[in-house]
Amino acid sequence: MTTTHKPTTTTTTTSGTTFNPTTPTVATTTELQMYSDTPRCSKFKTVFDIAGTIISHNALASVCPKSGNHSSPEAFVLNHCTLTNTDPKGWKIGHQVMSNCATVPPYTPVFETFGIYSPDTHRSGIFLECLPEPEGFKIAYQPCDSAPTIEHVSSSEASLFYTVY
Repeated sequence: MTTTHKPTTTTTTTSGTTFNPTTPTVATTTELQMYSDTPRCSKFKTVFDIAGTIISHNALASVCPKSGNHSSPEAFVLNHCTLTNTDPKGWKIGHQVMSNCATVPPYTPVFETFGIYSPDTHRSGIFLECLPEPEGFKIAYQPCDSAPTIEHVSSSEASLFYTVY
């Protein structure tokens, strides 16, 4: 763990004196590096689309089997997050969400990994927050052809979720 202490300083100017109190800053170097390459998602756009029940469509997203529309879970992530790889097939697995839950930044893109991918069975979304142990966490998620919502990912399925980069 790296601990940084800011010294107390007093600055005198012609207009007066400014006092800057000592503020200890504690940061774990491994935590800072752990998510330095992780994309972020727009809090404003995410909340706006959930509140407005706005379905995301994106030509790079998978096609929903029933409708043929590009309004799969990836469409929501692609439209709200700054991903360097905009092809969902090229998304790389980052850190497991549940085992690192306390350090995953809110509004980080996440996806579920198991078996052969299908937009009807796999979820990708935006991590919102951890729930008290052992309950899991919450994500903003858009099911195929449906409005986005906030979903509780239970601890029994949480181990399948990873950050995206």
